[in-house]
Amino acid sequence: MSDLRPDEQVISQAIELGLSTQIETAEALNVEVHTDLLKVAQGEADSVAIDGKGVVLQPDVRVEQMALRTDRLAINPLSALLGQVKFKEPLNAQARMVLTSDDLNRAMNSDFVQSKLAAIDLVVEGVTIPIEMQPPLAIDLSVPGKMRFSGTMLAHYPDGIRPTSFTAVCCPRQGNQPPLLESFDCQPGQGVTIPFTIALMQKAQDLLKSPYLGLEGMILHIKELTVIDDSLILSGEALLAEIPAM
Repeated sequence: MSDLRPDEQVISQAIELGLSTQIETAEALNVEVHTDLLKVAQGEADSVAIDGKGVVLQPDVRVEQMALRTDRLAINPLSALLGQVKFKEPLNAQARMVLTSDDLNRAMNSDFVQSKLAAIDLVVEGVTIPIEMQPPLAIDLSVPGKMRFSGTMLAHYPDGIRPTSFTAVCCPRQGNQPPLLESFDCQPGQGVTIPFTIALMQKAQDLLKSPYLGLEGMILHIKELTVIDDSLILSGEALLAEIPAM
């Protein structure tokens, strides 16, 4: 922030203070706004850059590193001076996030992610079978370029509930290359039929294909996922209604 003019520093510090009161915790948080007081009074700014380290977005959802970069934008001038950035129209921003293996495992078992996995239905030979994921779920990033998931799910058959342990290995999205479900295995001896396994693999493949992730105040279009050094690097574009109340 040392390269910013005094007026830019004032606005950047105000927004940084506002963000720090909205997130759970952060080891480091830095905001740089390139503009001037006259432009802010007119509701304009040239760009906003946000960098965070060890940012806890909500309980048990932590990001090791986070960076958001915007182009020229139109903002609500009063909200900016009060430490918030609210846009007059949706804004596209470049986004990059790094999550460690520990971050992902905590997030996978958080209430936020578990709520997203609560309603999964399989259609097996014309019969709808609800699937319920049972924590703990685990993610292994030890192999570069691959993600290994493991856990247990409850299959609600018409004649009863059957627990099924599984492991899945996928190669995440990279550029124009779509994600690939490399393998999906259920533990033998649990009464899993071939039609059920096929339907489950198709559902998993459909979930992997979705490039969009919805967060509060933001829709993230994931363009690339890279697994390296036991971490997941996420790159893409974010459509923001406001700088998210993280």
